[in-house]
Amino acid sequence: MTRSLLAALGLALVLVRPLAAQEAEPVTAPPSFAAPGATGLTAGRAVTLATGLLLAPDEAELNALGLRAMDHLYAGEPTAAAAVADTMRALAPTDPRPYLVRARVLREYVSEQDNKRDRVKPQVEPIHAVLDTAITYADRLVEADENSPPGRLYRGWAKMFKAQLYELAYEHWSAGNAARAGKGDLDRVLEIDPRNPDALTIVGAYRYFADLLPGAIKLATWLLRIPSGDVEQGLEDLEIATDRASWSQNDARALRGAILFGFEGRLEDARHLFDDFDEDYPGNPRLVEPLAIIDLFLPDRLDEDLRRIGTVVRAANLSEDRLTRDVNARLRLYQSYLQILAGRQEAARANLYQLRADVPADPDWLQPSVIVYLADLCLLRGEEGAAREIVHDRRNRNDDDDEFVRWAKGDEVGAPPELVRLFEDVQPVARAIYGGDWDYAESELAEMTWSEPTFLDFYRGELAFLRGDVALALPHFRRLADAPDEGPGRLYRRVARLRVAELLGELGEYDEARESLSHAIDRYDVKDLVRHVAKGRERRFEHLEKNGPES
Repeated sequence: MTRSLLAALGLALVLVRPLAAQEAEPVTAPPSFAAPGATGLTAGRAVTLATGLLLAPDEAELNALGLRAMDHLYAGEPTAAAAVADTMRALAPTDPRPYLVRARVLREYVSEQDNKRDRVKPQVEPIHAVLDTAITYADRLVEADENSPPGRLYRGWAKMFKAQLYELAYEHWSAGNAARAGKGDLDRVLEIDPRNPDALTIVGAYRYFADLLPGAIKLATWLLRIPSGDVEQGLEDLEIATDRASWSQNDARALRGAILFGFEGRLEDARHLFDDFDEDYPGNPRLVEPLAIIDLFLPDRLDEDLRRIGTVVRAANLSEDRLTRDVNARLRLYQSYLQILAGRQEAARANLYQLRADVPADPDWLQPSVIVYLADLCLLRGEEGAAREIVHDRRNRNDDDDEFVRWAKGDEVGAPPELVRLFEDVQPVARAIYGGDWDYAESELAEMTWSEPTFLDFYRGELAFLRGDVALALPHFRRLADAPDEGPGRLYRRVARLRVAELLGELGEYDEARESLSHAIDRYDVKDLVRHVAKGRERRFEHLEKNGPES
């Protein structure tokens, strides 16, 4: 019952953090961690509640170290963040704050984007131990002063953190108890300091997701005495927290961005937020991944963003941090989708082959997606033998996946030679469309013909879509979207359904737009972010249907 709430919070974090790791592993300090990879937060400001356990110079140093650790996390440097957390613990061994930061670092290594329940519990147990230590030291502060703001803050913080970990491990009762106790502490902090950014970040996220639950689950949470939520208040809390310096400031920004991106379906607003994040922390694949997915829905920046994504991918491929390389693998899959659409099929093919060779085991949906789209691209290129070798390789087989089963039965058909040649001919046209040379693209498309729905319909629709011609674009995309999802070209069919939804949304046909989105994602794994974003876009269209467009 509480899983829906707290797992939603976990999903919000996964949208902006790399969680594609197999098991929490020991981390060691790099040769130097004196300077973080980015300075989105400013050291030297008093941004946390002092516990009174440290002299002023040590308090200032602990404050600066906490900011540095969070900077490292958002720069994609969890190993360096862990080293800073160890330094904090050496400086203040009986203060709860170093343990909260250490737990925050370890949380990066928890598997969450796959469907294997048995992976999570061993990974979260060490984090529980660290949080229990934080609670022990926070309890001492509360014992000395029942209304101690720092004691209540850090104890509530740790308990809400534990609630999420319990929920990820399917320990629902423990999650409910921890959430209830943690929110009680944080509510007391907000009574004393209504704009405390750390408390607002945690409570704001909770309020948002608690109110997002279906009615039946809300009743169940009421029966368990789990605090209720408030979407608008939660978003307001997070917005306040993003504007106040704190160790949680970037988490508040990230949560707000993830909510806009993956739950509210406000992709235009989310794009601005992640652009700002990328400015503060350039080169971090976890912060560029949302932009790549938005490009699948809103392609007006696709060519420009592909260049940015390419820079990030190349740098992250060389990272010594396994976590960074793992999240980069997800980004590379979405990069490959965009490369296929943008007429860069050679780059997409090379990218997918490389991913096939070194795809991480977590998340478990990633490998099947790589294989299916690589095989599909091979068919469009006329490489039917290569496609069958890829799918029939026992290392790549997944008999639980209906697309693999269809391949194994031999039901997938190759592209006729004429279509293969047409696919090659359309590549420069695709590049022209996204590069802005629309007159050239229009003249070339006028010379190309094919009787069945195919990528030609997609590019004709895309050209009209980017020109703002809804009436011309919609029939092209609908023709492809309504075609059976069989044979090569599945990416074009699925993205065409996203386009139909956007066009219907522009026409105010929100109910039909939601149906098109549902059709678009019925073959995506339940943990794939494209599916989550489409679900958020469905909620956006539902909101617009009820309330009308904002002025």
